[in-house]
Amino acid sequence: KQNFYEDKGMAKISSSKNWLRSHSAASVDGFGLVEAMIAGVILLFVMASIGRFTQAAMSSGANQETRNKLENRIMNNMQEIQQQDSRLTWEVIKQLGEDQIACSNPPTYTKNKLETEETDYFVDTPTEIEREISNSSTSQGIMIVTYSFEAPEHSIGLEKRVLELNPTFAADCLELAGP
Repeated sequence: KQNFYEDKGMAKISSSKNWLRSHSAASVDGFGLVEAMIAGVILLFVMASIGRFTQAAMSSGANQETRNKLENRIMNNMQEIQQQDSRLTWEVIKQLGEDQIACSNPPTYTKNKLETEETDYFVDTPTEIEREISNSSTSQGIMIVTYSFEAPEHSIGLEKRVLELNPTFAADCLELAGP
């Protein structure tokens, strides 16, 4: 019987056990110095990359918060200007006795009311933002409100937002022109 099993590969099994024992001894010892150094360098690169992504995400979040505050200030100011323009009706102008002045240049008249603190229509300029109110050079009777601010992202620079407004009372000035 013994010869039968030896002939069928038992000798090969015992030689493979010897090979396994000799090669498994190295794996029990652990990693060598070279393997540990390579793993350390790879880990260093991975951690540095994660740190950069984290830093970029935090910086981007802070810039976004600053941008949102600036944009909200501009939007609030635009709404307040539109509200005051809506309040400055033809009836109010007639009560003030300023119909001739208002109709000579409606955008300039509205601008003066919005920028003069003594009026009931004053709208303050938002903080950290420059606001300029002017007449349109291309469309008569249109008031242009331009907001300028430095973007929180340093790579962008100066940004502008523009509001074009036709004073509410301007259509009523046609009564003065008459036929």
